[in-house]
Amino acid sequence: MAAAKPISKMAAVRSALKELGKGAMPVKIQEFIEKTHGLKMSTAHISNYKTYLLRRKKRKARAAKATAAATSSASESAKGAPVTKGTAVSLDDVETVKALVGRVGEKNLKSLIDLVG
Repeated sequence: MAAAKPISKMAAVRSALKELGKGAMPVKIQEFIEKTHGLKMSTAHISNYKTYLLRRKKRKARAAKATAAATSSASESAKGAPVTKGTAVSLDDVETVKALVGRVGEKNLKSLIDLVG
């Protein structure tokens, strides 16, 4: 029977934070890791890993929030933007025209543009 793969120290700190919460002190985390995983770590080492993991989580949340905000503002501006002559053509406009060409055909789209324009 194969032995279980040992857990990394980073994964041990991650599991301790998940179990004990992000406010857990390094001494409590140290006790948890030793009891649960049988690993010995200094409190300084645990503190470094904890800081790294929490900053990384915060950075990912900030990036996800920024992406969501950019996506929603882009879609809102595309929906609410008035069509005027002389404005720049966006990527969404090009994708829409491409979809229309695929759906109705080039000749029919030209006829429609001539009719409307």
